[in-house]
Amino acid sequence: MIVTPYIDSPATRSLVSILNEVVDQVFIMGTLRQAFVLRDIKREKMLFSLPLTRRYLPNILISHVYSMLYTISSVINNRMDLILFSQTIDYPLHVMILAKILKIPTLDFIGGSRHYLLNWNMRLSRKWKEKLFSAYGLASLSAAVRLVDRIVLLSKHLVDEHPFPRLHSKLGFAWNFPSSDFYTRFKVEKRYDEREPIVGFVGKLSVLKGASHLIKAIPLITKQIPDVKFVLIGSPTEQIVKAIEELLKSHKTCVKHFHSVPHNHMPYHYNNMMLLVHPSYSEGGPPHVVLEALACGTPVLIARVGAFAEIIEKNTLGFILNNRTPETLATQIISLLDKRDLLSKISEHSAVWLRENITHKQAVSMWRKILEETASEAL
Repeated sequence: MIVTPYIDSPATRSLVSILNEVVDQVFIMGTLRQAFVLRDIKREKMLFSLPLTRRYLPNILISHVYSMLYTISSVINNRMDLILFSQTIDYPLHVMILAKILKIPTLDFIGGSRHYLLNWNMRLSRKWKEKLFSAYGLASLSAAVRLVDRIVLLSKHLVDEHPFPRLHSKLGFAWNFPSSDFYTRFKVEKRYDEREPIVGFVGKLSVLKGASHLIKAIPLITKQIPDVKFVLIGSPTEQIVKAIEELLKSHKTCVKHFHSVPHNHMPYHYNNMMLLVHPSYSEGGPPHVVLEALACGTPVLIARVGAFAEIIEKNTLGFILNNRTPETLATQIISLLDKRDLLSKISEHSAVWLRENITHKQAVSMWRKILEETASEAL
């Protein structure tokens, strides 16, 4: 069984696609369209769905008690052999405790730099509720990594991050990408020499993702390249909202902002971009948006964080940011947009390299090894 915050997120769907080829049956527990869900993936059967309402306290209590009891019943009746917590912050402790009682092996797929992100959010948040949630997340993480049997990270780059250094014997490494249909959905559909000068940003518009630097760089870039356009896709955090509003007022003809875009529409946007900018402060592994852009033949400009930045540089898949100051960011983007021939070559090369080196078969092999080791240790 997979326990995850959102069962319909691209990352979760990709992970399920991989695990479906490793195990006989997958159950997934999480939220979907304001409902708490327990779902049988292979049979596409919704075993349990309960609306999550915050209108009345009794409804909240009923939802949590009922969902907890139903989950316990489902775990017992369906004879779960293994429980995987996937990128969960507020761990359902009743599931973890039940797994211990029933001696069901547990894994925690942490993925990226969760401890770093929670610490950062706790410092930046202005609302006490958000600070409290991040503090709870940090406490849950510290408890969970000691309770679970195995911890799965995206890359060895994260090993030295707290709280992992003392847990080396529990660590394993695997990708939650690409899904089996990734390269049929994300591919080059528009020739690079037919693309307009459009620079894109995809992800949470937050300080942590470096969005504030790009927002400040945009006016500097448009002064030098009047016909350049920017497409920003993602919802802004409270620290970024005002800056986005001011930018859209002063540059409404050249900046488009979409709070959200259906995932199946993203290939269209990537195929219209000349460059994707990703100035994030923290990445545990390859960001999904960077992989999607590269698969669509869109060169990337990323910060030197995480192991994937080295892969980008070593294999000439894109470009590394010199630093994140708006002035430097603007200078680098202007310089790159003036090198159409170079960008075109990288566009063609990156799409081919990704297909050959980041494969679904590799991800399946990684997870098969981890699950087999976990099962043998449980015997």
